[in-house]
Amino acid sequence: GDRVTVLVPTSSIPSHPSTAMIETVLHSVLDRPELSGCEVIVMCDGLREQHKERAAAYEEYIRRLHRLCKQWKNVLVLVFDKPMHQSGMTSEALKHVRTPAVFFVEHDTPLTGEIPFEQLVDAVLSHADVVRLHHEVMVLRPHAHLMPDHQRTEGERAFCEVKDVAGLPMVRTVQWSQRPHMASTGFYRQIIADHFDNQRNPMFIEDRMHSILETAWRKHGEAGWTRYRLWMYHPEGDIQRSTHLDGRAGEEKPA
Repeated sequence: GDRVTVLVPTSSIPSHPSTAMIETVLHSVLDRPELSGCEVIVMCDGLREQHKERAAAYEEYIRRLHRLCKQWKNVLVLVFDKPMHQSGMTSEALKHVRTPAVFFVEHDTPLTGEIPFEQLVDAVLSHADVVRLHHEVMVLRPHAHLMPDHQRTEGERAFCEVKDVAGLPMVRTVQWSQRPHMASTGFYRQIIADHFDNQRNPMFIEDRMHSILETAWRKHGEAGWTRYRLWMYHPEGDIQRSTHLDGRAGEEKPA
């Protein structure tokens, strides 16, 4: 509880004012004993111009969200009055973080399966900067080239060398994903400061970081990977640790 803060971004989606989706996500986090005492920061983005007809539904959603979060003493709801996007909201939320690690969970990606949170924190405070929890049941063949220790492919699956990091089975990767992940707070502050212009061009964190990591690996090899030390938790068998409720419901991803 005193080592990790959970960051949950949310924004206007077609199902609002219903809070069912984020409620599922918050319960998937706070019903876990290891996270029940953690501070959670829910970041509510400002409404985009193209969604202005949803203003009433979104305002009602935020009102319901405040009421919902009162059941937990440790949930802070930050409401932004203009569109800040993921990078801008995270930059502001990090000013409230007092823990050495952050756990990022989007508003439509509930956790599933066994997750060793304490060891994940140990990992990002020692040999890793970020540890991804995978949203697929295995590493897929098309992503093999994004796994530095990829060994072979069989059918749809890519096999990679699994290494021990802080007592956990992990695979090195350069494939950034904004699906649930643990990171050191210092690392997050650094990437937001180094790679995002939140005044002029806030954006989805994944949209920028995905190419930055891939380019670093392609150009600089091992030194490029070491710059961002991104791992994926890879237990035996099914490695999926989050699902996707598809908040946008098929809508185009906003720029």
